Amino acid sequence: MTVVPLLVVRLLFRSKAGFGSLPHVVNAVSVFLDTSVELPLERASKLGSLPLLNRIWDSLEMLPDHSSWSVRRLLLQEDSYTERQFRLSLTEACKKNDLSMVQWIFEHFPGRGVHMQVVEEAAAAGAMDIIQYFADNERDSEVDTRLAKRDIFFGGKDTANAAAGGHSDIVRWLYQFETDYERDDAATMEAAVANGDKDLVRWLHQVMEIQVCGVPRAAANGHLSMLQFLSAFDRIPAGVVVQAAKNGHLDVVRWAIDRDWDNEKDEEDSDEEDFYTSGFYSRQRKISRPPYLTSIGGEASLAVHTAAINGHLKVAKYLHARVDWPMDYEEQKVNSKRLRNTLAEIEKELGKDHQAAPISRKTMLEVVRKGLLEVVEWLCFEFSGNHTIDLFRPLNEEDTLVYAMDEAAANGHLDIVKFLHEVAPSLEEEFSRKRKKNIAEKMNEAMFGKRSKRHGIQCTTEAMDGAAANNHLEVVMWLHDNRSEGCTNALDRAAGNGHIEMVQWLHAHRSEGCTTIAMNVAAGFGHLDVLKWLHEHTSAGCTTHAMDRAAASGHLNVVKWLQDNRHEGCTKGAMDGAAENGHLDIVKWLHENRSEGCTNAAMDFAAQSGKLDVVKFLHRYRTEGCTAKAMSGAAAGSHVRVMQWLHANRPEDCSGAAIDDAALHGAFEAALFLFLVRGEKISQEVIRNDNVRGYPGFYDFIFVKMW
Repeated sequence: MTVVPLLVVRLLFRSKAGFGSLPHVVNAVSVFLDTSVELPLERASKLGSLPLLNRIWDSLEMLPDHSSWSVRRLLLQEDSYTERQFRLSLTEACKKNDLSMVQWIFEHFPGRGVHMQVVEEAAAAGAMDIIQYFADNERDSEVDTRLAKRDIFFGGKDTANAAAGGHSDIVRWLYQFETDYERDDAATMEAAVANGDKDLVRWLHQVMEIQVCGVPRAAANGHLSMLQFLSAFDRIPAGVVVQAAKNGHLDVVRWAIDRDWDNEKDEEDSDEEDFYTSGFYSRQRKISRPPYLTSIGGEASLAVHTAAINGHLKVAKYLHARVDWPMDYEEQKVNSKRLRNTLAEIEKELGKDHQAAPISRKTMLEVVRKGLLEVVEWLCFEFSGNHTIDLFRPLNEEDTLVYAMDEAAANGHLDIVKFLHEVAPSLEEEFSRKRKKNIAEKMNEAMFGKRSKRHGIQCTTEAMDGAAANNHLEVVMWLHDNRSEGCTNALDRAAGNGHIEMVQWLHAHRSEGCTTIAMNVAAGFGHLDVLKWLHEHTSAGCTTHAMDRAAASGHLNVVKWLQDNRHEGCTKGAMDGAAENGHLDIVKWLHENRSEGCTNAAMDFAAQSGKLDVVKFLHRYRTEGCTAKAMSGAAAGSHVRVMQWLHANRPEDCSGAAIDDAALHGAFEAALFLFLVRGEKISQEVIRNDNVRGYPGFYDFIFVKMW
């Protein structure tokens, strides 16, 4: 089928006498100018346009045998590439639930098998029509589709994806269609449980005989009826209370705790058996019952933290009221031991990213950062009397001590800053108060040492510095009027972020001033108004970093202003950075107006970023050239047009092998170009890389071409 010429080409040749009888010329010129036909099919499929797919496919007929290398030609030359395009295009069609596109792909790629991941995408999208179409075209199907039958690989996560999307009809259909496929049954059950789909859970358990799992996800989603239903199967594991508390489902938390206490099949709470054995945490059977959820070291004590940091104060208060807290050192020993075991069980169910934790300084920092004033107040009043919890001890994060009031200020929570400021004296008095110890406490101190002194509420210069950086002027003004810590680099940070009002206020009311960092960073982010103000009202100035950063970030107006108003100039890094980020206008301006030039990194960076226009300009007007990093970087980014140009115009600088970089980044078109045009081969080390073999098309390519 002939490709319809572009409108602009038809209009151009309509006015040219003599071309009316030469339609092939019009068609050839149109295809040459039409860059859309060079789109890989899988990228075109993302646009959801069948006319575009037809245009690309029909243009294949117009490729002359002697034409230069192109992406389109790969569909005619390389089976591994064709297979990759078939698979990826089909995947996109399934994601869009576009049956017509699936049919187009089947018609144009006869006989090719459908990979399991494609079926999984169709199931996730709820595309029942597409799944039925796959089944009708499967090799064993007796349905007449007028197409060659093919292998369709069902299984894997197809039912799990369908269940996760709430497509229970597809889950049942897939299981009933064929039972011999290997499927992720556990993930399917977990998804059904998480969605609260009792009918599907019952069907999977009773008909397909799949064990119930994923119960904490039902709790996280607040599906109380599902939990009540599952309790009949004794399927309530660790993590239920934590997950319910995380999302504020008080009804689920109440139910879990009440059920735990109503469970009469186990014996009394035992201090001897400190691992989960039965009841809620069924793993193995022992005579003694594990700790109740609300016992010392039970899950409920860890869920208080979870509820608090997510702002669910009612849940936190309820849990706190139900929990038994250790009252002396002996109970603290039991508590510590049990908490370790409880956390281990929760991690088995929820993974390492769970939010279960004892109340601690981390709790306070989290709620302060989120601006949860009521929770901050509650933590202060409820736990200030507990000498085992040090809420305001600074936390070391990336070798920096972090304080609660500093975090409140930096995040703009003035109400919390004021509260902490007001309550600090009373807490300090509480922490330092001496009282008469009873005999048990004296014995505990003799055995375990004296209890450590708790930290009071502290504030540092980071409070004002952080508030200024984030443009919280009210907080800065309050700290200035009510605290004595002051600031350090507040003006630098405010300037760098473009907060001109903050800069002006700090300059007028504080004495710390700024450094060259202020103008340097402001220039890099294009804050010309801040630059001008600093230039007129301060003497710190800037360095060459200012123009270098502005150029790299594409702020030509800033570069020009610095040229006209400052004397620091720039370095070769200015053009290098501008080239890397594709700012051709700045590269041209620097070339014409500055003398520093660039290094060969400019072309290397531009090639790595796929900026062909910049590469061409540097090649034509500069002498620095490039290195082998240009080709390898372009290959890693799959910038095939850049690679073609470098191969044709900079062969002496791009002689090193780059195919390994293409393979390691899954850049299939780039790898094929390097293999077919430059004769490069993937190294044995990279061939053995499992990630490389897992990229679509690479395994077949390596197996056929490299071995």
